[in-house]
Amino acid sequence: MTAAAEKEIIQLQHDIWDAIIARNFERLSLLYPEDHLFRHVGGHYQTRAEYFSTIRRGIFRYYSYVPVSETVKLVSNDRAILHAQAKSDARIYGFRKIWRMDFELPFEKVEGRWRPANDI
Repeated sequence: MTAAAEKEIIQLQHDIWDAIIARNFERLSLLYPEDHLFRHVGGHYQTRAEYFSTIRRGIFRYYSYVPVSETVKLVSNDRAILHAQAKSDARIYGFRKIWRMDFELPFEKVEGRWRPANDI
């Protein structure tokens, strides 16, 4: 993994969180492919439209995202996994608190640019 690729993936994830917090669905639609599936901690999957709807309706409402650690592992020349630990001030299903998150997110390189991918 080149330092540039790692930086690009981490920056992309920060851009995603900025758009989620701002509820900028136009930007999110550009960042996530239409066929993207969101996997939640409990193993539940949502389509892009379903996930965006939970944010629009306030079921998930994010106020901040603070990364604690972020590392990127190259799986192949065009696949990588971001492992992140972070804290997020969010209201999820009516419960607002600082959520501690530990997650792995797949990314793929398409036409020379990294983007979120479905599970590897």
